[in-house]
Amino acid sequence: MKSCTKCNFETKDYKKYFGKQTSTKDGFKHQCKKCRTEINDIYNNTENGFMTTLHKSINARVNHERYKYLTEEEKNRYRCYVNKKKFFELWENHKKIFGYCCRLTGVKMICKKSKGKKGAGFLGYSNGVSVDKLNPNIGYTEDNLIFISNKTNKSKGAVTKELCIKILEIYKEKNL
Repeated sequence: MKSCTKCNFETKDYKKYFGKQTSTKDGFKHQCKKCRTEINDIYNNTENGFMTTLHKSINARVNHERYKYLTEEEKNRYRCYVNKKKFFELWENHKKIFGYCCRLTGVKMICKKSKGKKGAGFLGYSNGVSVDKLNPNIGYTEDNLIFISNKTNKSKGAVTKELCIKILEIYKEKNL
């Protein structure tokens, strides 16, 4: 019999209701899966939890299914070259200069995870903090990483410096 230390749920079928954890005596977490989800949701909606998850997600991208046929050299465009400590330093520097505002639009951003199903397309609050690369052809480096809103990131897509220059040339040509 195993019981959850948070909600006191008891079951003999602990393999079904408790996640694995090698560091515990019985090999399972102390809280049931439902309580662990609640605990994780609370943490992931703190600034520290949200930013930790954001850093983990950009680190995990090169292992995603959609990149499996790329060469290691091609994967370098998607790699994160910034460790967690440096990532948090960059975030703190962003906040000193721009506050919690998007670097490109000035929109106030939030560090909050939205609730939605994985794989359902664009998830997240439109004003949620997102990480983007200035140059989409190189990975997430200290100089290439910027903090912008989800909406801005989605709109920006893979716009290159060259495309921006061309657009500005056309604006100038048409006197707009």
